[in-house]
Amino acid sequence: MYQNWILPHDKMQSTIKDLLDALGCNLEADTVLDYIQNDPNYGNCNLSTKQVNEYAQRLALKASNAKAFLKKYEDLRNHNTDNLSDIISLFYKLVCDDKKSKISKPKVAPKPILGDNKHQITKEDLPQIKDKLLKAVDESKKLVMKSFEEKEAKLRPNWYSSLDLPSWQKDHPAMSWDFPKEPVPIISSLAGVPVSSQENIIVNELLYLFSGIPGDFIVHQPVKDTFDPRTFLICDDLDDALKQIVQQMLPLASNYSIVRRFIENCDMWSGQVLHALVAAIEILLKDYYVSITIILISILLTECQPVNK
Repeated sequence: MYQNWILPHDKMQSTIKDLLDALGCNLEADTVLDYIQNDPNYGNCNLSTKQVNEYAQRLALKASNAKAFLKKYEDLRNHNTDNLSDIISLFYKLVCDDKKSKISKPKVAPKPILGDNKHQITKEDLPQIKDKLLKAVDESKKLVMKSFEEKEAKLRPNWYSSLDLPSWQKDHPAMSWDFPKEPVPIISSLAGVPVSSQENIIVNELLYLFSGIPGDFIVHQPVKDTFDPRTFLICDDLDDALKQIVQQMLPLASNYSIVRRFIENCDMWSGQVLHALVAAIEILLKDYYVSITIILISILLTECQPVNK
């Protein structure tokens, strides 16, 4: 592991520690030893004595006490310390070389989420940890989306920004297969309607909601971000048992809305892979629309059948 060392490990660590103390930098002896361990060229320093002295002079300019560092260097040199030139060369790379200092700075251990290392996490701390994790995930999601948008913008040619392309989603919102962006109020009431009739009404409402069409007794709410889950308002007069069933089925309408928004936000610069994915989803949605249509037709045929007296 330390095949290129001439000094014993303990003496090497002591020499490095003495130099670091005189230099007054924030490097640790163990950190420098790790660099030496991973450097295959260590022990093969071809610098002249003049170059090593020049490196020591430059290091002294960075030291908190230049005289103490130069005195320590002179003492080690007068005692003919082995590998001193390699150590000074490595110190110079870590402290003075701007190109390597950016990647050679020792990693700092992350601070604990709560208090110091002696803090014992209890059940009372879990909500706070959960909130911090959710916040970090949300910020990470925003950064990823921002990087995708910046990458997509770079792929666009220069003449794209000068084009006056129509925003069909804004100018013609009815062309969207998703729910309207503006909220729709509940315009009808189920007060006094029997439960059996309410059931038939709500079944039709749900089938339309599953296709992105707002109903009269169940209406959608606007979303803040593009791919947020959609929420719905249910008429207060609906039977409690039916309301629970509706709440269990509304996530399907929310998922449909997310898929439609994903498809409609895909433009010509989104890339071939994304276009292929959108095309595959559109094929699946055709079968989805057909299934809903079949259910609607079967309900209409059932309602149109004459009742036998």
